[in-house]
Amino acid sequence: MKRFILLILPFVILGCFFDIPAESDLLFTSNRDTGTERMELYAYDLETDTITRITQTPYSHFIYGIDKSRRFMVVSRAVQDTNGNGVIENGDRKSLWLLDFETKEERQLVENLGHNAEGRSFSPDGNWIVFCMQLEGETTTDVYKIHRDGLSLTNLTNTPDAVECDPEWSPDGSLIAFTASETETEPYARVVTKTMDPDGGSITTVIDLKDDSPGIEGYWPPGSYDPSWSPDSQWIAVEASYEDTGGNFASGEWHIYKTKLDDPIDLIDISESGSHPALAAYLPSFSPDGQFLVFGAIYEDPDQPVNSFGDILIAYSEDGSDLFRVINDQYMNAAPRWLPIAP
Repeated sequence: MKRFILLILPFVILGCFFDIPAESDLLFTSNRDTGTERMELYAYDLETDTITRITQTPYSHFIYGIDKSRRFMVVSRAVQDTNGNGVIENGDRKSLWLLDFETKEERQLVENLGHNAEGRSFSPDGNWIVFCMQLEGETTTDVYKIHRDGLSLTNLTNTPDAVECDPEWSPDGSLIAFTASETETEPYARVVTKTMDPDGGSITTVIDLKDDSPGIEGYWPPGSYDPSWSPDSQWIAVEASYEDTGGNFASGEWHIYKTKLDDPIDLIDISESGSHPALAAYLPSFSPDGQFLVFGAIYEDPDQPVNSFGDILIAYSEDGSDLFRVINDQYMNAAPRWLPIAP
């Protein structure tokens, strides 16, 4: 049964963020200006190799998404030091915020900072946001949607024994992809990728890696995460743990996979076919024309530490070839997201 939650809307405040240059192609998070693990948002222009800072806050930014008009952005932020280590970082509890680039106002969409909310996806018309949230006092995560104005919060999944997260609205508006586990306690069940309609019905499993994803012991159960849709709503790309090597700063190896929605059995290992299997690759995002995938990657070279990195990479989406690093420096660069074409 779906749950409907009454919210008291928080105040709208003037935010400290800047325009995204029209010529920018990508967004990403980085600690290049914070001096700690706290992350801010940046835009990147592929043609000129120009990085523009978008947010200047005391918060840490995790995942995010932007609507087709490029006016509104939804951001998952850590705004309090909830783990008690003295700094605000992505390990802290997160809340959901809406940034309006036209009015320069920002709104906290889910009022209770005791909840832990993560979201990055708008409906195609820009009116709704789909996200996942762990309510204060609960131990599992469910998928919700909320109107952009902060009203009509609706629980789309309500499965007490499962962790459901990473929702992503298809560009044609017909489906929401998300991930789901079967149990919250160890030993963890594998995580599968599912789809549902925008009201939470017709749930279907579309990616189940079975024994092909070992998980990362102590961190991530086996399975697929962070589904991303191709612009034509025909393909879904995910990341999945490939081998728990202990390398890549304990991340192991993660591969990018994709599958066609009408043939979900036929999984394509983008990392393997593109000859870059040793990376811990994560958070894939299709380019607006569907030709390329951008993703973050962690790589540790124990023999040549100078070759170790946490950077942003792009690969040809057909088979993962033509791999190149677009952001490569000494900072933590993560969570890349392709921007919609400027209107």
